Amino acid sequence: MKILGIHRGHTATAAYMEDGKIISVISEERLNRIKEWQGFPEMAVKKIFKMNAISPKEIDLIVIGGKIKPTTHSDYIGKKFSVYMGGFNIFRIITPKIIIKNNWWVEPIIKVADLIRNKSVDYKFLENLGISRDKIIFLDHHTAHAYTTLLNFWGQKNNMLILTLDGVGDGYSATVNKIENGKFITIDKTNLYNSLGLLYSRVTQYLNLKPLSHEYKVMGLAAYTKEEDVNSVFERFNKDFMRIDPKNNLRMENLSKAVNHEYLKKFDKYFKNVRFDNFAGGAQKLVEELILQWVKNAVKQTGINEVFCSGGVFMNVKANMRLSYAPEIKKLFVFPSCADESNAIGACNYGYKILCEKNDKEFSLAKLNNLYLGPEYSGREIKIALEKYKSKINFKNIEKINEFIASKLAEGEIVARYSGRMEFGARALGNRSILAHPSKREVIRIINDAIKQRDFWMPFAATILKEREKDYLINPHKVISPFMTYSFHTTDLARKDLINGMHNYDLTCRPQVLEKQDNPDYYEVIKNFEKKTGIGGVLNTSFNIHGEPIVCTPEDALDVFIRSGLKHLVIGKYYITKK
Repeated sequence: MKILGIHRGHTATAAYMEDGKIISVISEERLNRIKEWQGFPEMAVKKIFKMNAISPKEIDLIVIGGKIKPTTHSDYIGKKFSVYMGGFNIFRIITPKIIIKNNWWVEPIIKVADLIRNKSVDYKFLENLGISRDKIIFLDHHTAHAYTTLLNFWGQKNNMLILTLDGVGDGYSATVNKIENGKFITIDKTNLYNSLGLLYSRVTQYLNLKPLSHEYKVMGLAAYTKEEDVNSVFERFNKDFMRIDPKNNLRMENLSKAVNHEYLKKFDKYFKNVRFDNFAGGAQKLVEELILQWVKNAVKQTGINEVFCSGGVFMNVKANMRLSYAPEIKKLFVFPSCADESNAIGACNYGYKILCEKNDKEFSLAKLNNLYLGPEYSGREIKIALEKYKSKINFKNIEKINEFIASKLAEGEIVARYSGRMEFGARALGNRSILAHPSKREVIRIINDAIKQRDFWMPFAATILKEREKDYLINPHKVISPFMTYSFHTTDLARKDLINGMHNYDLTCRPQVLEKQDNPDYYEVIKNFEKKTGIGGVLNTSFNIHGEPIVCTPEDALDVFIRSGLKHLVIGKYYITKK
């Protein structure tokens, strides 16, 4: 059974599944080179068909995540709103808060918006590929988020508690679900009026950062503050903007009567003279405290302590850290790169369940062992790219390339590594990464100034060998972290060995904990580095210039190499320098 899952919207993405196993996932931005591109992922769909040598007519089902027009960057600019958001604003103005804070109105508005929204673009592209309309279904946004988490854990003996949390999708911002006796049950929902995610996006915008994109910068900035400096900001947020609903503790409650641009005026009223880092710190503390309490409430009410999370707000690794240390949670799994791009995967999982029921087949999903799900380019394609740039580069083939990279890193050099299949998602996991020595402090300035060109306060991440995890991370609940999904407090040794891959101020680390079977070549690089230095990890940041997508093709890698201050690039077994 062959299924295509599509997320059309912010960071548009396509995913392909065969018989319950995810085979390929590609975001449109990697192909058209426009970061977080929003729309229908036409190039990604075509690339998936080409990669897997399948005809569109072979697809049994296409599931498109989202029933109405998704929120995009344009919704944050000036007075522009989508049909749905504009309709919601009018409805909110003429409706008392006591009514609109509840959910009764959401489904009727979604139905109207669904009728107004024109699906013809989606249908036309797919029909032109030879796919009939009866093979296309639409799935609501938060169900797609929830279904992402099933890849590794459907069919386990214990029940599952599944939580989704984002800005807004199909009228809602959060859901509480469970799987009990093999049945998926939605317990409660929080509508968009009460969205914690939208509030945090407006905080991002108020700081002159890019909403729906730079929320991670707010999180990074917040860590520089002190508890006593942010408490008054946090208390104001909690008193006048957002709290857990006291009448239903599985929902958030908007206290401000503000949505969209109105938040910016409210911030001026309360925070105009507050220092920017303390403002970020207060907002971050609000997010952490509310998420922690919300999850605890769901655990207590359901009696289920195995918690699975998805949705863009769970990209906040500091909030996830708070969850990972909570004694009430026995098992925690946050889906990797769980913002909207992952909904293409959730759509596949849902579609497979539909087909299994239709064909009287047991629904069982293959485990997702790694995220190397994107394109891979042949030696011939690499050679063509090298020839194209030969007037600007020198290159040579090195047989023991992994040992060579380790030697360069041990010497304090910075190496861009391009190898194998591209990673899915927002985090570089070694195959499209810039690597550096994790304790030589001078590399931070070089990477920031000459290559990444990013904000000075932002930390870098680290890849750590699995067998060295206990040496570096404080992880009492043994949370599995192969995808940079959580932050952790660190040991004294980590602060010596891995200081470049940690937050400069609070000394937490957002690691990729690497096992050999997940990426043998990358593992060999770090193992060789360990032999030379005694350090069981490296600094790992994404291979891109700030504001651009992670590189995809060999030509992308060479282009970034030429335009940046990088001195060393490895593509496959080719070592490349500039002339």
